[in-house]
Parts: sequence; C-alpha cells; structure tokens
Amino acid sequence: MKKARRLSRSSPAATPIWKLRKKPSDQFKYDEWIAAFGDCGLDPHFYACRERSRDELLPWAFIDAGVTQRYLWRERERALQGVTTPDCRQDCQGCGMQRMAESCKKHMGEAGAR
Repeated sequence: MKKARRLSRSSPAATPIWKLRKKPSDQFKYDEWIAAFGDCGLDPHFYACRERSRDELLPWAFIDAGVTQRYLWRERERALQGVTTPDCRQDCQGCGMQRMAESCKKHMGEAGAR
C-alpha cells in the first residue's frame, strides 16, 4: 500500500481535468493538464524532468517484462554516452530474458538462451 500511495501522488491532477470537460475526450490538452497540476499544488516537471537516482523506485517497477532493472539502467547510461547496444540475436547482452527461457529461445535459438 505504501508503494501505491507514493507512486500515485500525481493522480489528483486527473480529477480536475475530468471535471473541466463537459464530455469525455481522447484529446490531450497540455494547458488543461498544467492548470490541473497547479490546482493540486503539484509540479509536473518534478515528475518528468528531474534526475533520478539508481535506487529510486519507478512507477512501472512492478511490471515484469523480463528485462532487469540493472540492464535498463545500463542501457540508460549507454544511451547518454551515445553507445549502441549490439543486436541480442547475434550475441546475448544479458538483459534478463534468459530467466524467461521460452521467450528468449524463440527469438535467439537455443544458443542465445543461456
């Protein structure tokens, strides 16, 4: 529960947006969202633009797509340096998919799922 409270601090901004609209819309209106954040006393730049520490719990951390957080951080560092990661179908990059062997094997063959 603590995790959910901490990760959903920005959700109050969505309520004013809903109340502002006379009918539902699928169109994103930047000015309305900025105003809603302001009405709730929240700074959207804090959520979108701040530097994050390596051990920070990110909102999507509970989703297990097979790739480890360690690998994602390494990829972030590589991207900031302008370094391209080789294709894993040629050589396993240690992303963590190995623990989901069937999925990894489908894409890489038996040799790649180590």
